[in-house]
Amino acid sequence: MLNFLESLSFTKKYIFALSLIAFFSVSAYLNLVRLIDSQSNDAEILNISGKQRMLSKK
Repeated sequence: MLNFLESLSFTKKYIFALSLIAFFSVSAYLNLVRLIDSQSNDAEILNISGKQRMLSKK
């Protein structure tokens, strides 16, 4: 692997590094979107249970 990277030109190494950064950025973004979607569903359930508790205390 080290010999492979040494044989590449500077431009190709730069493109490779930027591609890795782009890949990890996109994967982190997609992971955050999925996490936020799941948490918004949880918040909706908690609001419903809070309303039910409030109504049962009356």
